[in-house]
Amino acid sequence: MTSPSSPRDPRTPSAGVLEARVAEIRKRQKASSKEPRAIAFQLSVPWTCPRTVTVDGEELPVWLCRSVLAFREKLAQSEGAPVPPVLLTNQKREDLGQDVLARLDRSKLHRLDAWDALRDRFGVRDLDPRLTGKGYGWMPERLLAIPPSEIAKPASGFLDLDEAWQLLLSPLGFSTASPDLWSLLEWTTRPEGLAAFMLLPADARDAYARRLASDGASEAVLQLVGAGRGREAVAAGLVCELLFSRNGPEDPERSRATGRFEAALLGRSTLTPGAGRAWAEAAAELTRRRRERDGEAGAPWLKQAGELLAELNVTGLGRHSVWLPAGLDHAAAGFAERLEAWLGKPDAARLAEVKAAGRSVIDHGLVPAPAVQAVEGLLRLVRWLTARKGKAAAGSFAEAASSYVEEGSWVDLARVALADAPLSGSGGSAGGTLGAARDRLLQAVLEKREEENRRFAELLAKWSEIGAAAGPMVPLEAVLDRVAAPLADENPVLLLVLDGMSFAVYRELAEDLAERRGWEEIRPQDEPAERFGVALLPTVTQVSRASLLSGERRTGDASQETQAFAVHPGLRRRSSVNLPPVLFHKKDLTGDSGGLSATVREAVEAESLKIVGVVLNVVDDQLPKGGQLLPRWEVSAIRHLRELLEAAVEAGRLVILTADHGHLLESRTELRRPEAVGAYGARYRSASGAPLQAGEVEARGPRVLLGDGTGLILAWSESHRYTAKQSGYHGGASPQEAVVPLSVWAAAGRIVEGWRPGRVDRPGWWDDEGERLPVAVKTKETARPKVRTEAAPPPQAAQASLFVLDTTPDRWLEDLFASPVYQEQKRRASRQPLADDDVAAVLRALSERGRTLTLAALARQRGTTVMRIQGMVATLQKLLNVEGYPVLELDPTTGSVSLDRGLLKTQFPAEETRP
Repeated sequence: MTSPSSPRDPRTPSAGVLEARVAEIRKRQKASSKEPRAIAFQLSVPWTCPRTVTVDGEELPVWLCRSVLAFREKLAQSEGAPVPPVLLTNQKREDLGQDVLARLDRSKLHRLDAWDALRDRFGVRDLDPRLTGKGYGWMPERLLAIPPSEIAKPASGFLDLDEAWQLLLSPLGFSTASPDLWSLLEWTTRPEGLAAFMLLPADARDAYARRLASDGASEAVLQLVGAGRGREAVAAGLVCELLFSRNGPEDPERSRATGRFEAALLGRSTLTPGAGRAWAEAAAELTRRRRERDGEAGAPWLKQAGELLAELNVTGLGRHSVWLPAGLDHAAAGFAERLEAWLGKPDAARLAEVKAAGRSVIDHGLVPAPAVQAVEGLLRLVRWLTARKGKAAAGSFAEAASSYVEEGSWVDLARVALADAPLSGSGGSAGGTLGAARDRLLQAVLEKREEENRRFAELLAKWSEIGAAAGPMVPLEAVLDRVAAPLADENPVLLLVLDGMSFAVYRELAEDLAERRGWEEIRPQDEPAERFGVALLPTVTQVSRASLLSGERRTGDASQETQAFAVHPGLRRRSSVNLPPVLFHKKDLTGDSGGLSATVREAVEAESLKIVGVVLNVVDDQLPKGGQLLPRWEVSAIRHLRELLEAAVEAGRLVILTADHGHLLESRTELRRPEAVGAYGARYRSASGAPLQAGEVEARGPRVLLGDGTGLILAWSESHRYTAKQSGYHGGASPQEAVVPLSVWAAAGRIVEGWRPGRVDRPGWWDDEGERLPVAVKTKETARPKVRTEAAPPPQAAQASLFVLDTTPDRWLEDLFASPVYQEQKRRASRQPLADDDVAAVLRALSERGRTLTLAALARQRGTTVMRIQGMVATLQKLLNVEGYPVLELDPTTGSVSLDRGLLKTQFPAEETRP
């Protein structure tokens, strides 16, 4: 017998083959009641494997018999042994004699064939012809080494090549027999998988590589793995983004770096530009997904990418990367530079440069969501300044107030978000540079707004002497008569007064109500414009709230408001004699457990109580405190609001949402000394004090309710205050303080006679290129008969969805999800499938917008980056573009995503024809 240390003849069956064959024979023998016989195999080549074989705990001796005499001798020695021997011989069957054959299993010499062993182990009759072809001689041994407990025998009785590869690749960490480039790249991040691959015999490793190399990029990744640098595969892909990008810098050094990349990492193999871009895209997608789960994930890859650039002696290329910190610093610095240039000379060419530079920052993979929103805010204000250029001043107070509602309130929303927003996520110096540009832009916006504030205050002072209003503008003292009482004719009503809520706060709150809380704003059929209220002067609680809740111009406190609300003539006429209108203030709201008091909840839930009012002081209470107000105005952030809305749903109430006045946030205001101006409050003073100064307006008339009869002087400039520094101020004549929200809300799906769903369009400059995206997807704006329906509960599932959109299934979407083709596509995409709600949201958004939307529009709906949305679209394309047919197309030039509904229906036929 050849010594174990000698090289094995490649034709010699392995110990695994022998073990598999013996195991199947012993299994059969044990099932028989007969005494087991010796197991003999004909072997034509030297045996170099162990002298025993162990199967199912039994150790069987293995004897090599080179002659008939040796065969007979070993057979005799085994008589009476507890287990049969395994005899290997090069003798022919006819040479052994019938007496010897009769003592052998099945009276024959078995064949020691690897493929036969494989058939036995897998319990199949046939093998895929591709398996037994050239190049797979190593495969049976690898398959036979798999523990039988881990093998699911094919029910078809046929072992397919893909099934075999699935079994072989699974121990390496692959979940499919044909991994794509993304899966291969993700596999390289697992050291145990790389180690298992490198331990494969050379011939098997080459075959594995051929199987995994589905394209040029995969082949390059495997070359990197074979060179022992597999853990750098993702980083190398990020470097490919710089070397092979179509939009890469025109730099001769890039071509030289590409050659060095191929020589150093790929053994001088050539990487085509297409393969390089595919590698880059897969690396970017993997990095993006990891960072979405964990913001710190991927840091080692970024570090390795930087080291690779240094190894290739092209560190400077890093400034063009959409993933490396140097790229973010460079993009932020470039944006700051172009923003400064535009502020110096705001022409069209520089505006285009600002937009492009801002998009470079937004699209960077490392930019955090707050910084994305900050850059978006800067671009919005740039577009607003551009849109305002050359526009005439307002000609009336109604025009000035409407302009603030339609545009100015959105400007304030952007300004508030920008005040302390982070502008760089790289930790470099670009954040400071961009911060200086941000401050200069905000100053330019302030100067423009101060012009508008002055005009607004002048018109407000004149209008206050008359106080007449119509259309969408409603004086606060008329809200009960013009809005609450008529609405209560047919519906129970909840009047919610958020004391001090500005329009900027309302914009955020309304978005939360419409997109995540299951509420819908409604408007009278004959009033298409957004309603708003106008506070009395000065814009303080004791004046404006008392007038709002009593329905007449007056001053008062909470107790006086409660009494006046209960006896208001218009409200009383709509109420039961025994159940007059009821108003709750701060002291009434909190119960013993800290939640909404039972008294308030029961009142709101009682359908027989037609009109309930509640005052929430969450905004006004924070103004005197130090620090900033709430970072995000949502239902969950306002104490008791969620419980009040839930109770309103129970009673089928419509909700009127308004405020008594707005406020200005503290932003480098100047203190006017009280002794010099005779101040009454933070933003107003007596007209009998010091003469009128810059930034002030004098007001008198029936809507000016404080003072000594000579009128009041109100600050309209945002830089003025007359009291100690606070978080914010009110009492003055700026539109932020004097114009307040006034809206009616119904639970989504509720139909109210004479009312239609409202649609709040953001101004054209809010979204890039003038795209107008509604705050929420609305239903048809047509008159419908009054029907009382139960409101749908808040769509909790939508909160976890990538897109916060209406997910009510449509017939064509139901057909899609029922299609067997779609289900098969989902199964193949099981690595990271998209939820049906997310798929529906995107497809419906595209269908409702002419079947085309830009990536930027989709990103803004989520409040994330274009790069991240691009990754989702790529996943959707893999799901929907069966066999390459373009159901969903992305135009790389325009960044537009298009949906072909007809092709979608063709490619994904429903399981059955619907009636």
